[in-house]
Amino acid sequence: MIFKVQNSVAVGTPDYISPEVLFAMNQGTDRYGAECDWWSLGCVMWELLFGQPPFYSEVLSDTYGQIMKRGRNKVICKAKKRNMFE
Repeated sequence: MIFKVQNSVAVGTPDYISPEVLFAMNQGTDRYGAECDWWSLGCVMWELLFGQPPFYSEVLSDTYGQIMKRGRNKVICKAKKRNMFE
């Protein structure tokens, strides 16, 4: 059984919030799943390794913009990486 969270506001730390949450808030669907937790875990691991969040910016809208841009390009980035190592 797959559970989806439904919330009318984006919840979470801005530096770790997933693009799925931001897309859900933009589209008005207000539903997102467990993939958001995996995204956030990845952001925390990035910060532990490199000393700062992966999408850090002094301006919150810039942080969200970077996250949204990365979220739209996830599939494209994976394809480019595969080609790079072949």
